[in-house]
Amino acid sequence: SIADEDINGIISRIEAIIPQVEASAEKYADLAAAITRLEAAIAEASTDEARVAKSTVKKANLRLTASQNLYDAGTISDEDIAARVETIDQLIEELTASIRLYQEFLASLQSLQTALATNDKMAAATRAAAQTVYDTAFEAYNAGTVDDDQIEAQIVALTAQKTAIEESVALYADLAEALESLQPVVGMKAMQTLMDEVNELNAKQNEYEEGSIADEDINGIISRIEAII
Repeated sequence: SIADEDINGIISRIEAIIPQVEASAEKYADLAAAITRLEAAIAEASTDEARVAKSTVKKANLRLTASQNLYDAGTISDEDIAARVETIDQLIEELTASIRLYQEFLASLQSLQTALATNDKMAAATRAAAQTVYDTAFEAYNAGTVDDDQIEAQIVALTAQKTAIEESVALYADLAEALESLQPVVGMKAMQTLMDEVNELNAKQNEYEEGSIADEDINGIISRIEAII
């Protein structure tokens, strides 16, 4: 039913379309490979062992679904595929970076946890503040609710609490030494007003044991002990 005069035109069209289809197929193969890479990255970030920002995973899943739909329908133009592949690879890098950031987040959590667990004598208020920061951050870490760009601030806050613990421990050690140095004059016979202050300062031992002396008050107490001796 094809007229003789139409055949050469049809042949020309066939010869022209074949390389176009082959070139398009190559581009779609690139897109398929990128989709596979993204699926693997999402799977890695979604395991029980991995910790990653949920917002980053959500963005990656949305791009995966959209790209898969375009690929399946064949509705993405050849000239747009390269940009789509580049975006997918950027998302894979974001997922990898998020895993790394959460690893740094975990290291800071563990460092603060160690400081809390291995130090005994410190201000109770300092310990309570550090524990609150730790508990809040650990919950957010497990839930993945801290976005990647917020992790640095979390690490700064955790590090600050660790530093506060170290400073409080050092202050309490100095206070213990000062209270010990007070003992030789406790019970001496001297002017009563002096001994009243000695007894008052000596009673700080109980507050020391309870951790109820605020960090900012310790140097003042030590100065009083040094002066009264």
